Order: sequence, then structure tokens, then C-alpha cells
Amino acid sequence: MSDIPDNDRIKFHAKDQVMEVDFSNILFDSADRVNRFYDQVDKKISASGQNKWYFLVNYKNCKMTMSAWIPFANRGKKVNIASSLGSARFAVSDETGKTILKQSEKENFDPNLFSTRQGALDHLIAMKKQADKIAVTRAKEITENDLDVPARSIQSRITFDDDLEIMEVDFSNYTFDGMTTVNDFYDVLTVSIEATDRKWFFLVNYNNTRINPDAWYQWAI
Repeated sequence: MSDIPDNDRIKFHAKDQVMEVDFSNILFDSADRVNRFYDQVDKKISASGQNKWYFLVNYKNCKMTMSAWIPFANRGKKVNIASSLGSARFAVSDETGKTILKQSEKENFDPNLFSTRQGALDHLIAMKKQADKIAVTRAKEITENDLDVPARSIQSRITFDDDLEIMEVDFSNYTFDGMTTVNDFYDVLTVSIEATDRKWFFLVNYNNTRINPDAWYQWAI
């Protein structure tokens, strides 16, 4: 197996907003081995100064014992929820591929398995272009004068105090009943923050906020 340090296996391609993770020739034979690798992933993401990336993952000749699968799946799921805008995997062995496909069916996510690195990278770049296009469209809709009532209502819940460098978000008495309501609120929130072109301290009012079961997964993302 390879002796490449874990720290050197995690690279960022800022232009494409891609984090590349190299699992090639690694034997994950214990929870400790899994955790040591993912600890490096967490540290690298934190040090990058950006929380959200598209994940490009190399599985060439990656091997895993049964005792490592559950810790591997749990850590992978955790970092995906926290930081992934989308993932693409390449050079996956038949055995590992079957396990990923089974897991994807169970947890309802697209495994995005590719034979080559370029194919996987092209897929992520296409995902980013589509996401950017949607973001621009939504931003235009939000900033136009003919805003609909829900958007104005959300906008009124977001205030900025320049002197204190605080952005206040008011979730009080608001019900997130599904993926759409979560996306609607955070789309307005994202555009509002980006328009200031600066960072803020967040003050969040959760008084009587309701997050229904159908909304929890999207809320976590």
C-alpha cells in the first residue's frame, strides 16, 4: 500500500471550487485509521477558509475491512453534509462500488461513479456551472422590484448592524416545512450577505422556530 502522508492526499483547486481527496492504495483497516484520515480532511477544509467545496474522490485500489466500513460511512456522511456541494468518485473497484451503490440507495444520494478522473472532474464542473447559473437567476429575481410577498417577508427578517458587524436573522415563529421553505429562506440570506461583500457575526433568533421532519436534511446541509 502507499506511504503518501494523509496531509498530501487532500488538495484544493480553487478555480473550480473542487477539493480532491486521494484514497488510492490506502488500506482502511480500523476506525482509528479512518478517523486519522478524516481528521486531516476536516483540518484542511477549515484551513482553506471556505466551507463549501465540490468533492473529487480517487478510490483507485482503495481497500477497506468490514470493521472500517461503518466509521468510514459515518465520517464521509458528516463531512458531506457540512461541506459538500456535490461529489464525484472515480476508479472505484467493483466491490467498493457495489457498497457505495447500496449505501446510495439506502440514503437516497447520487453516487456519481466514473471510470476516469477527467470524467468525474467534468461532471463537477458542469454541476458548478449549473449551480452558478441558478444562483444568478435567483439573485436577479430577489433584487428586482416585483419581489413576491414570501421573498419580502424573508428579507425583512435579515438585518445588518454595520457598527457592531452583526447580521441578525429572525427565525422566530417561522415554520420550515420542507426542502423548498429551507431553500427559499437561505437563498435570500445568501444573496443578502454576498451583497455586503464582507463577513459578519451571526445573531440568530430561534424563538418558536419549527423545523419539520421533511425539512431537517436540507436544513443540515
